Amino acid sequence: MADVIVFKLGRHEVTLDRREATEIRDRAVERTLAAEWLYDALVRALDDESGRADLIVTDESVREEILLDLGAIKQENPLTEGQRRLWDVAQFPILP
Repeated sequence: MADVIVFKLGRHEVTLDRREATEIRDRAVERTLAAEWLYDALVRALDDESGRADLIVTDESVREEILLDLGAIKQENPLTEGQRRLWDVAQFPILP
């Protein structure tokens, strides 16, 4: 199983550990295409048994979903260091 998950948002990469990524996966339950895509990508990455870091390349709709999921987490608990870095990077639109 992958120990870390790397999110790529435009030119920026943010690394999260399994627990941080799992918490985001558990929030991606809205029935939108972006939420379903993010959920599926995180399930594949978290279940990967290669032991290597998995890269999740996002588009603008997934960036917005990440913000929604992290916002929901923030309402209940402080964000972890990795989640805060992802939150900060996700504040800016992904430019083509």
